[in-house]
Amino acid sequence: MTYFARTAFLFDNNCLNSLIRLQCVSKARVSTSCWKYNSKTFDEKVENQTINRLKEPEPFKNYAKQSENLKHFANTGALVVVKKEEEYTLPHPIWSKGEAEEVEVTHRKPVGLTDNLAYLTVSAMRLGFDIFSGYKVQIRLGTLDERAVLTRCIFLETVAGVPGFAAGMIRHLHSLRKMERDHGWIHTLIEEAENERMHLMTFLQLRHPGPFFRGSVILTQLVFTAAFSLAYVVSPHFCHRFVGYLEEQAVVTYSDILQTYLHTRADEAHHRVVNHTLGDMDLKHKNPFGPGE
Repeated sequence: MTYFARTAFLFDNNCLNSLIRLQCVSKARVSTSCWKYNSKTFDEKVENQTINRLKEPEPFKNYAKQSENLKHFANTGALVVVKKEEEYTLPHPIWSKGEAEEVEVTHRKPVGLTDNLAYLTVSAMRLGFDIFSGYKVQIRLGTLDERAVLTRCIFLETVAGVPGFAAGMIRHLHSLRKMERDHGWIHTLIEEAENERMHLMTFLQLRHPGPFFRGSVILTQLVFTAAFSLAYVVSPHFCHRFVGYLEEQAVVTYSDILQTYLHTRADEAHHRVVNHTLGDMDLKHKNPFGPGE
């Protein structure tokens, strides 16, 4: 055997041994992580008490722990299951009736320059949009109707779907450029953008905007997407805090709208009782409902 032949043979054997050792270590790690993931602690927690996922103190810790055990890194040898055609949306939590009803208006106090700048930016945008749309005036005068509510919600959702996708795209490009793992951020950001888009699709079932509205959406999208993308490149912390405060305002808005509709629903329920009662009465009988009753 020549010198080059012996060298090639030794090189092949060393590579093969390294691959075998790497595969063994990977399988051992996967087995260990799967054993930890399948522990009974989480199942027992679900069985013994009701969990409100919206009130977890630090949900990102649980997410980070689970994201380290991504199933597609495990060499299980199982065939890929093709899902049904309609199951193409990204996974999102399905809130229970209790979780949805227990949502509260909260505020995270800004700490530091970046937080305060993000909060002031959101506050200025909220004030300007409220003045331009006449939202606060309609709330105070009690003239907020279905048309105004749907118009506001549709416009806000076209804006709310931008940050997650822009941030996910930038992190995706950063991961490719740096050749580093993203540690699961991209999935959450893209899912958030998808969820906001689904909100928009829901509202569009109730109202179809006209050409002027669509033009304003296009203009806003161009400006906001460019500004947010540039800001995310400069300071991701500022952008995430900005979106956090933006979502605080979204909770306030939807709470106001929900309160208005709850009162409207109560009025309609009262009208239902009144008219059914009057329908059972003789036209000459005295009205049983006094003023304010």
